[in-house]
Amino acid sequence: LPVPPAPPPIVPPVEPPPPPVVSVPAAPPVPPAPPPVVSVPAAPLVPPVPPAPAVVPDPASALPPPAPASLVPPPIALVPPAPPPAAESIDPSMLAVPKPRTPLDDAYFPFAQRIVVAATWDAVEGATGYLLEVEELAGGVWVAAERRVVKSTRAVVDLEPRESKTQDFRWRVRTVVGRRGGRPTTWAVFHAR
Repeated sequence: LPVPPAPPPIVPPVEPPPPPVVSVPAAPPVPPAPPPVVSVPAAPLVPPVPPAPAVVPDPASALPPPAPASLVPPPIALVPPAPPPAAESIDPSMLAVPKPRTPLDDAYFPFAQRIVVAATWDAVEGATGYLLEVEELAGGVWVAAERRVVKSTRAVVDLEPRESKTQDFRWRVRTVVGRRGGRPTTWAVFHAR
């Protein structure tokens, strides 16, 4: 029987040998190229702007110099308040009656040669003053002891009793507008005993 032919032998592939190493001296470093020279035309010289002169106030003026226009605020419209009504145009009889504070009705003071009484009352809006009236009882008749116009709501009255041991007084107050009187309070009686 015929013998089959033998397979061809397996030969490993052959790699080519590496290239021979040749040492080449390194090239000297190349210096960088200088920057290109650019020619720029010179700008014309501008003289500096002198500072604005300082504003010097007029020595005769008490006002400061005006502010620059950019700093001046817009003007504010001021409306003056309405004037109060003239005193003569107010009818004193239309005002409230003052409220007495001291001395109260039926108050007692120690009897002396001089009796000092502080009369007080509440203020009334619109009044320009107050008429204070003080009377004393002498012989069964009320006689004026003090009558005066005051601007405030307090008046000190210095009384000298006509009687020797006891004395009765009364007082009241009314509003005044200009030279006209308003409605009075009721009489308040006080005693010196």
